Amino acid sequence: MWFIAPESPEQGSAYAVACPFLVDAQIHGAVALELNPAARTPTRSIMRWLQWGAAWIERTAARNELLAREAERQRLATAMDIVAMAVEQGGFHPACQSAVTHLASALDCDRVGFGMRGRGHAQVFALSHTAHFGRRMNLVRRIGSAMDETLDQRATIPWPQEEDAGTGLILRAHEELAAEHGSPAILTVVADAPGPRGAALTLERATPFGDAEAAMCETVAALIAPVLEEKRRNDRLIWAKIIDALGTQTARLFGPRYVGRKLAAIALAATVAFFWYARVVYRVPAQAVLEGEVQRAIVAPFDGYIVSQTGRAGDEMREGQVIAALDDRDLVLNRLSVIATRRQRLKEYDRALAESQRAEVSIIKAQIEQAEAQIALLDEQLARIEMTAPFDGIVVSGDLSQSVGAPVQRGQTLFEIAPLDAYRVALFVDEADIARIEVGQTGSLLISSLPDDAVRFMVTRMTPITETREGQNVFRVEGRLETASDRLRPGMKGVGKIEVGERRLV
Repeated sequence: MWFIAPESPEQGSAYAVACPFLVDAQIHGAVALELNPAARTPTRSIMRWLQWGAAWIERTAARNELLAREAERQRLATAMDIVAMAVEQGGFHPACQSAVTHLASALDCDRVGFGMRGRGHAQVFALSHTAHFGRRMNLVRRIGSAMDETLDQRATIPWPQEEDAGTGLILRAHEELAAEHGSPAILTVVADAPGPRGAALTLERATPFGDAEAAMCETVAALIAPVLEEKRRNDRLIWAKIIDALGTQTARLFGPRYVGRKLAAIALAATVAFFWYARVVYRVPAQAVLEGEVQRAIVAPFDGYIVSQTGRAGDEMREGQVIAALDDRDLVLNRLSVIATRRQRLKEYDRALAESQRAEVSIIKAQIEQAEAQIALLDEQLARIEMTAPFDGIVVSGDLSQSVGAPVQRGQTLFEIAPLDAYRVALFVDEADIARIEVGQTGSLLISSLPDDAVRFMVTRMTPITETREGQNVFRVEGRLETASDRLRPGMKGVGKIEVGERRLV
């Protein structure tokens, strides 16, 4: 774009011609000429010359820009290579050593050191081309002082500085390092490590560092510091990690921000306090079985065969009601046989008495008495043919409905019957809880078939003998029901909970 100001040449006054030059579509400058109208050079030629000159300036500026970008790319590539080599190392110290050694090779440095601030002073962790060095060496202390000087001022410090630099930076530690160890040029840059710890890189070589090299060092420091800090944190002992984590969480809890965490801590503290101070009745659970307080067994009175049955497990029976009966035909025939034998012995007795045979009279008399005893025994057995309920109750066990005609032996248990108005509860307490149980404690029984009807009971007896139930050692504890219910039946199972006193909810 051309500008002509302030008047045209035809009016006889001076005028100006300007031409801008662009680099990548951005204005980088302009060329302006003030022309005398008395000059014989045509204005069109002057404009063409300005255009040619601007094109040369544009190409030169573009080439310089390209060179600057290439240099910047090279610096970034070198920095990324150094970071990648540090990342490949397994620990903190090998990573530090790899970073400073490669940085020294890239910038042709005599020595490069890396350090981090801890306990108020910078500590040197690595020196290039030096695997081991003493922490108290004079060189190491001077490098640490130079790093402290840089970290305190939070600025990149080159030494020596030009007299007219006018930065106002304090350079005492750098001057002492250069004076004692003959370092012609020193550059210390700040590496912003995450967290409260600061880090720095100190470079020494024979020639001064340029602005581009300083920028490269700052880039390397900015990229390498988080990597090295992460490796340092991972290399710590487990107790140090725990202490650090606790410190971080404590600072977040009592420091600014993190409102949600503070509210959660308050809620947790309130919950713990509630469960610690709140007290409730502690109950010991145990498997329980409802039993009759009195339980009678109905057994076979003699060897025989089942002829009938009118009750089985679960049936309610009245006192004297027949539950089952045995076949009496063998007993009746046997009784008739014994009666006939007795009559015969009576006739023999009368004959011997009439003949005055005293010895035979005594023998026959004994046989008559034996026959009478057998008759009495058979009468008693016939009276017990029918097995009846001894009291009003419920048949707990026994079912002969599929055994009519089957033989039974004398003393064989056929039925068990328990009363309906007297119960006890048998609890099987785990051996780990038996020490808490005492006679007189109360509890509640929850029957599986009656989940909505809890029954109160009181512990009346503890059996000091263990038994094994479902793979656990348990003690049998008996209790008396305090309330009765028509819905209860012997043999019902459930869970009993014995109240052993108040305990904290926690």
